[in-house]
Amino acid sequence: KVSRYVKGLSWRYPWQSKSITLVDYTGENLLADFDEERAFKIVKEESGEVVTRGTITKADEIDVLLPELVKTRAVVDGLMLCGS
Repeated sequence: KVSRYVKGLSWRYPWQSKSITLVDYTGENLLADFDEERAFKIVKEESGEVVTRGTITKADEIDVLLPELVKTRAVVDGLMLCGS
């Protein structure tokens, strides 16, 4: 039991995993690998403040830990993202 290790205290992990896969406009096909690295950033929805950033070469490489309960959206150089 978890309560045995935290001595009955309530505990939450303060991070959430966010994994993003980029697909074509139909939502059925994974985008092809990029010829060059593309920069991405995850920003807070309400303020636009950058939470994390990095680069990717494939459409399924965005996998990050973010603060829990923060609404975010993804931005990838050269791509228009819907529903991020």
